[in-house]
Amino acid sequence: MWIVLSILTAIFYALQGVWSKKIMRDINRYTVTWAMFAFALPVLFFPFIAAGIPEIGPRFCWGTAGSVLINMVGFTLFIKALQISPLS
Repeated sequence: MWIVLSILTAIFYALQGVWSKKIMRDINRYTVTWAMFAFALPVLFFPFIAAGIPEIGPRFCWGTAGSVLINMVGFTLFIKALQISPLS
């Protein structure tokens, strides 16, 4: 089962790059970066609610904020690299 999920993850990640490069002809790279995170929220939110909300401490909030900032910078640079270079 895990090998199938790994292969599907690789395929969808590659398609994400192709799709991002295609839509960046018309849309700003910051909007594309925001959209990647925003459209993932419903997919992550509903299982979170179904499983129940665990107790969250202050260290979790700091870790989550740091992770979001680092990922936003990383994805913005990823999108910029896709925009200025060929996919191959």
